[in-house]
Amino acid sequence: MPEFVKDEPDGDTVMEKIVYWKENLYQILHDLLGPSTGPSTLLHMDLRPDNIHFHLLEEDDEVEEEEETDELEVKVSGWKLASYGSSIHDVAFLLLSSFKTQDRRFHAHELILSYYEAFIVSFYLSFII
Repeated sequence: MPEFVKDEPDGDTVMEKIVYWKENLYQILHDLLGPSTGPSTLLHMDLRPDNIHFHLLEEDDEVEEEEETDELEVKVSGWKLASYGSSIHDVAFLLLSSFKTQDRRFHAHELILSYYEAFIVSFYLSFII
């Protein structure tokens, strides 16, 4: 038993946990970092303002006849880190990288509450539709 564990009152319990973590490290990491059990989607993984490009469509821009347009085209670049998982990653990263630190801290509670309320509404609607 390592010296740092011998001096602990629950040394045996600590050692049992260390052995468990060593033997099950792959599964523990997979459970923590692996695909979520909820809905998954294609992730950008670096969705920040400088990777989002807006273009206002004008009359001379070519648009397919069948395609409806809101007169604004949005493109996302920089897909080298693309992955698969929960869409909340891209949403959170975009929010965190779009605000100055002081503004984000000031509005954090309001942003989280707003997101939570929208999530609850969409979650509820998914069961009644």
